[in-house]
Amino acid sequence: MPFDWREFIKFSEELYNTKSDEASLRSAISRAYYGAFGSIRPYCIERFKISSKNNHEIHRIVIEKLKSSSNSLEFSTGNFLSGLREDRNNADYDNRSSISKPLVNKAINNCKNVIANLELLRSQL
Repeated sequence: MPFDWREFIKFSEELYNTKSDEASLRSAISRAYYGAFGSIRPYCIERFKISSKNNHEIHRIVIEKLKSSSNSLEFSTGNFLSGLREDRNNADYDNRSSISKPLVNKAINNCKNVIANLELLRSQL
């Protein structure tokens, strides 16, 4: 059975609700992003005919395709995902970034928006 990427979002929520140390908050943001990205990626590969040759650039390509779409749900999803990726990059790579509980909460809510939009997009197919 394939992995359900939304499990990362649940794990992110668990970290948020039970931990307050910086490592846990950084991990929560990272897992939240990957939960959202992993969930939307298959839709984008199919919808935008993204080649598997682009795997090393897939994050950028998925976000660009969504943000350049004339479909308002795709556009909105691209904006949510773009912000999540920026937060994830800060959490994973910038040791001077301040990672707070409100930032993690925002990331989790944005992930839920990505998932809700994805469900609506799939219903339109």
